[in-house]
Amino acid sequence: DNTSKTRFRDYRGRRYAKDKQVARCGNAIPPPFAEALVRANLPGICQSEEIAA
Repeated sequence: DNTSKTRFRDYRGRRYAKDKQVARCGNAIPPPFAEALVRANLPGICQSEEIAA
């Protein structure tokens, strides 16, 4: 059985199914991008944190 689902490999060289990669892609958001999203969507919360800091 030669499926294309296992042609991807993780950082250790182990087979890593594409559906598992897609399921975990949300875990790869860089902190600056996440911060920008929060600041854009919740400016009131971010302003009060800046004042407290």
